Amino acid sequence: MKNKYVLIWILAVFGNIAQEKVVAIFPKTVAEFEFNTELAIEDAQQRVAKIIALDHSKRTFANTACALDRAEAFSDFATICGVTRAIRLLQTDKLMEEAVHKSFAQLRDVKIELFDMNKQLYEAFKAYCKGNAKIEKLTEEQQYFLQERMKMFEQDGLGKDELTFIKIQALKKDLVALGLTFEKNITQDSRAVVVQFEELQGINQDFINTLEKTENYSYFLKTDRPTVSRVLATCDVASTRKQLFLAFINRGYPKNKEILEAIIKKSDKLAKLLDFTSRAHLDLDSQMAHTPERVQKFIDDVLNKIKKKANKEFELLVHDLPESVLLTKDGKIQPWDIYYARAKYKKKNVGASKSKHSEYFVLEDTIEKMFVIFQEFFGITFKQESVSGLWFNDLNLITARRTSDNLLLGYIIADLHPRKNKYDNACVEHIIPGLHDEHGLEHPATCILIMNLPKSHNGKPTLLSIGQVTQLFHEFGHVVHELLGRTSLASFAGIRVKTDFIETPSQMIENLIKNRNVLKRISCHYKTSKPLSEEEIDAIVSSQAHFVGQRITEQLLLTQLSLDCYGDGAFKNLDALFQAAHEKILNNHAFSPENHKWASFLHLIGHGPKYYSYLWSEVFAIDLLKTIENKGLLCSDIGEKYVQSILSKGGSRDPNILLKDFLGREPNQEAFLDNIGLYE
Repeated sequence: MKNKYVLIWILAVFGNIAQEKVVAIFPKTVAEFEFNTELAIEDAQQRVAKIIALDHSKRTFANTACALDRAEAFSDFATICGVTRAIRLLQTDKLMEEAVHKSFAQLRDVKIELFDMNKQLYEAFKAYCKGNAKIEKLTEEQQYFLQERMKMFEQDGLGKDELTFIKIQALKKDLVALGLTFEKNITQDSRAVVVQFEELQGINQDFINTLEKTENYSYFLKTDRPTVSRVLATCDVASTRKQLFLAFINRGYPKNKEILEAIIKKSDKLAKLLDFTSRAHLDLDSQMAHTPERVQKFIDDVLNKIKKKANKEFELLVHDLPESVLLTKDGKIQPWDIYYARAKYKKKNVGASKSKHSEYFVLEDTIEKMFVIFQEFFGITFKQESVSGLWFNDLNLITARRTSDNLLLGYIIADLHPRKNKYDNACVEHIIPGLHDEHGLEHPATCILIMNLPKSHNGKPTLLSIGQVTQLFHEFGHVVHELLGRTSLASFAGIRVKTDFIETPSQMIENLIKNRNVLKRISCHYKTSKPLSEEEIDAIVSSQAHFVGQRITEQLLLTQLSLDCYGDGAFKNLDALFQAAHEKILNNHAFSPENHKWASFLHLIGHGPKYYSYLWSEVFAIDLLKTIENKGLLCSDIGEKYVQSILSKGGSRDPNILLKDFLGREPNQEAFLDNIGLYE
């Protein structure tokens, strides 16, 4: 059985595989998960033992550094870790869910013990770096790997005395376990709001028809994102908006209060054992920004520049509020009313009707048109087909090939629709990295695209809002990065880049939706087959420009919250911390004591103090896009330069260097500030 699984994996990474081989990578039963976990652990142990056993005098990049890279990122262990990490976000069967979480915990512990906290491995790697690496002729990518991996070892405390090291090891294990519990408390929070039909006034009847009903014909409003976004933007009944907003924002509360407090306490202790002032200093040390002080300056700088615009937007909004929106005594808007008020304003003043414009964006058709654009710019040809035999029956398999020579770039499994206990946001999970190895062989990538787009109902196709189309382009920006980031070291392949750069390519792509030509090309009315008219495109473009100042301040609030949570100090009053950031940044929005956003903020675990990376990356993304537009948007020549200068390098070079190479200068905020209308 072991040989069978290894053969499947080998066939997969070498690219000569049919759909059934992709399917076979993913376990289907509890027994398979248990077996594959044992296989992964044995694979990792054998690889690491082989590295450690070498005589220091005989160490080379191939048998030490590259061997470590393969063991961590391109092996049975790496593949099964990727599968388990992804499936725990997607599995809805109770028995399988328990097996997946058990497998993930085992693999996590092995990774910590075998790779992150293995002193023998560290000594072997250090011996090579200080010895034969100095006389061996290494590429720039190989030298960068030695530098980055040694820094990781040092930040894991492997250079510390034994007692300190044991404490660090225990803290890291505790933090991972606490993080998983924090996430689980959110994803398994199934709270819902029960309302009567009359409490759904303003919501499209087709959407109401999709809602689950109680025995007495009331309606369940669940806290999945498609439901929440629809209700908050269109429901005319303020009490319904308030109930659902608070239910959504408080997922994980109160359980996550104790969990997050423990995470903060242990994070601070870990940082100080590693000689850092705070967890923020520790985590940012290896990022583009480098220090939390620089991030704080970035937050304050953007806030100072955007606040006047955000205040003007608020004045416009409250000048003519909908009937059901009442300001507080001090003139602030309630958080559950803001999305509704904006939607009504846009519909009245800009002519931007989400329901009307969504008629031009049928899911399947939009994806195919997006593929055509990507083929022109990136030189990738996509082919999509349904796939069965995986964790759910409503999935697609997308094959990607390089258009110029038909080279297989990779496979994307698309899990696009919401279901109970599925991860409720959008992301791309990498399973097998795409790379070109030392033998000249090209290995295709395998990844999973996770989204929560609405499903077709009663014969009516899935229609996407502009926001959902933007999100689709964003996530496929990650997919393209994963496919084209073909390095020689698996640790650098695809989207394995610094956290504060990972969103830059995807945000560059999502901003294509603001381009008139792109909107025209991807739109097609589901009844008439006509594209958007010039007037409708005007309305969409104008709508996207409205309230951008408020959107950025809302993002700055979460950025400040994440930085503050992991600042110096083991004890934090979470509600007070959130309220202080809220009053500093969202001064026109009422703060509700019932709002415990930090309890449902998954990025506090996934990104920690690095949530700033979204806005930070957007600045670079707009700089890149404006440079590309000046050369001719979707021009294949500039597309090829972008692929070669940015995407193909993956994480194998410092992002600051990649940006300068492509732009021909240091990146700056000018294009970003112009894009959000500060220079109008």
